Parts: sequence; structure tokens; C-alpha cells
Amino acid sequence: RRKLGIVPQELVFDPFFNVREALRFQSGYFGVKNNDAWIDELLENLGLADKANANMRQLSGGMKRRVLVAQALVHRPPVIVLDELDKSDQQRQYDPLAALYTLLEPRSARDFIDLSIRDFAIDASHVNWVATANSTEGIPAPLLSRMTVLQVQAPNAEQVAHIAQQIYGRMRAESPWGSIFAPKLDEQVVEELKGLPPRSLGLALKRAL
Repeated sequence: RRKLGIVPQELVFDPFFNVREALRFQSGYFGVKNNDAWIDELLENLGLADKANANMRQLSGGMKRRVLVAQALVHRPPVIVLDELDKSDQQRQYDPLAALYTLLEPRSARDFIDLSIRDFAIDASHVNWVATANSTEGIPAPLLSRMTVLQVQAPNAEQVAHIAQQIYGRMRAESPWGSIFAPKLDEQVVEELKGLPPRSLGLALKRAL
């Protein structure tokens, strides 16, 4: 888990922490102690230094996105995961995927300069990038040509049933009241869940419990 840094599609943040606290918490989650020097470097390089003590709720959408990038980098992972790359808004004035054309080429990634921080270059040639997408249709062909595309088939009904049992078992184990429920889902319940897409299983089970 420590080898991965994930930049989610959605703006997910804890409204009770300021930016620096959020990064310290993320460091602790990965067991990284005394990380303030690296946190300061991230804040400076991502243009967040003046927002370090600001509550996450006070930040603009763009600044929150920068914090998510900082959280993905705070434990220094060698692999960065970009979630749902096909849903990036390429109709904006600045293409959010533009930087990847440079970052995915090892030679140019050695001296990468972000347009928002023009006087600072980083060596990102050692970083491995993994992206997820529901479809490759929304990803420009020149970008796809820099990637190895792996097609993952949707799970069949039996696999969905297994996933449902796994999610239920984890929820039951992590909840103080979990022991009052049966160790496994009833077969009739599983049959009902088989028709749901995998990402809906957890929500359905959480609502039911």
C-alpha cells in the first residue's frame, strides 16, 4: 500500500483539518513520522505554502485538487494512480492531461516544469503512473500511445456474489455491532445483490446494515 499514491477523481477531504494537518495525518496513515520537511517542500512546490494553516473548507476547488496531489505524494510512493482519467474536463482553458505528455516520457520527465510553477523543475523519471478509466474513448490517442492499455472485464454474477460476501465480511469485522449479524450473507440476499454493479455493492450493504 505504501508504494501507491492515489489521486482520486472526486474532491475528497476532511473538513476538520487545515492543509498541513491533513498532510501530517496522511503521513501517519502510512507510518511515516517526522515528515514535516517533506511536507514543507510539497506545500512550497505545489503553491500551497500560504494555505498551510487554512481549513480545507476555505480552499477553492483548484487548491483542494493540489492538496489531493500533495496527499498522494506525501509518503514518497514510486507509483502514482490517477483515478478515472477519462472523466477529466479537457474543454477547460488549460488541459488537465497536458502534463502527462511530458511525465510519461522518461527523458522529458527528468526535467519536468509545471506551467503553474515555472521556476521549479523536478525529476519525475522514477515515477510509475497507473490510470483507471471506464472507457478509453475520452482519452486522446497521443496519450494512449504512451500507455499500456489493459482491459479488465466486468465481473460475472458469481464473482459479484463473492465480492458482496467479502465486503459484508469486512464491514461486519470492522463494526462493533458486527457480531450480532450472521457470518455470511443469506443466499437470497446474495441473489438480489448479483444484479448490482460492483461499486454499488458497498453502498447497498452499508444502507442495509
